[in-house]
Amino acid sequence: MMIYKEEGVKAYSAFQIEHENKILKPGIAFNLVKAILKLNQLVEGKRNMNSKLLEEIIMERLEIVNTTKQLDVKNANLAGSKFECACLENVHLQNISLAGTKIMDANLSDLEIDGAQLGGAYIHNIGMPPEGHPGYDPTAIQRGLRFENCNLENSEITNCNLSGLDINDCDLNGMKINGILVVDLLKHYEKEQKLNMRLD
Repeated sequence: MMIYKEEGVKAYSAFQIEHENKILKPGIAFNLVKAILKLNQLVEGKRNMNSKLLEEIIMERLEIVNTTKQLDVKNANLAGSKFECACLENVHLQNISLAGTKIMDANLSDLEIDGAQLGGAYIHNIGMPPEGHPGYDPTAIQRGLRFENCNLENSEITNCNLSGLDINDCDLNGMKINGILVVDLLKHYEKEQKLNMRLD
């Protein structure tokens, strides 16, 4: 505590990081907590075998700053967490809820999403860094994206660059481009092709 008062937040934070793996000695409340938890033994057999009178709940707010860590997180609730200016490359996320998550100003190159529910997702301002951005490169061209076996019904694409887009073996019923049914456009195209073949 003296470090915080005399040297400030940065020095205190550096001290905490330096000693983060050092196990602290039991504090003044340690024996009290042990005694309270022993109440479970006193009522053992009088309650449901799968329930306890008291349980240990560890609630922490972790702040990881200027360090390199590899986290292995399982059966955890990290709702409301923030990751800023962080490298999360090759992170593996499985059987998780990311509902309401926002990803901004990120490099998602080679991102793979498999077996996910994206209902209501809002994807916008996607592409290479725009002019004025520190990562802007006027010669850079974004690699193509792939969508396979996806349910995109009732989705909306607005003000997007779809040049070179290739759509194959898809259900196009109800799909419109600028208000015109794609199925009707294809029928018209096929009709024109047949007419041209006859003229030839």
